Amino acid sequence: MSILTPRGSEWRSALLEAGDYYFAAAKEGAGRGRKEILLARVSENQRALHTRPPPEKCAVLFFFYDPDYKKKFYIDGERIGETPLLISTNQSSLNGVIGSYNLNLNVFSKALVSEGEHELRVTTSFKPREFSRKFICEQERIFYVYPQLERIKTEPSGFWRKIYKYKGEIAIHSEPLESHDGWRRLLFYNGKWLGED
Repeated sequence: MSILTPRGSEWRSALLEAGDYYFAAAKEGAGRGRKEILLARVSENQRALHTRPPPEKCAVLFFFYDPDYKKKFYIDGERIGETPLLISTNQSSLNGVIGSYNLNLNVFSKALVSEGEHELRVTTSFKPREFSRKFICEQERIFYVYPQLERIKTEPSGFWRKIYKYKGEIAIHSEPLESHDGWRRLLFYNGKWLGED
């Protein structure tokens, strides 16, 4: 277990790896509370990628890309996660990443939804803010969702901030891409268990 503590303050970040599971928690800045995540082992992810959902449901697997730029991911308006998963407020290393960002791991989440029309949405920190796509859930199908956003412009905004602009789309596939190997499933995020299986 690794507990990272900046000099002269209480603990800010913790990382625990046990049995190929990752648990991490970090304070997100003054007055912003603490976030916690739990990532499953890769071997269990292989099962999650291919297990058919129960009758009258379909499965949506959302792959989180670009952990260095802030994005939020939604299904039918309900947030299922964001990148970076955690922001470390100390100046120590969290899993080998120095400074402000989180676990440098590829992750995905899984959700079961009912038959009918649904909306996927990704928002970025600055305009263009929102990318969305609707799809029809057919029972016992699996949808593999890959937000494919490309940063096209960076502009200064004040002394420290920058504005990132994106273009792209939300791609939906009927089979996982080859690049899914080695991804970890996001089981618990910010006080909420994800998925229903």
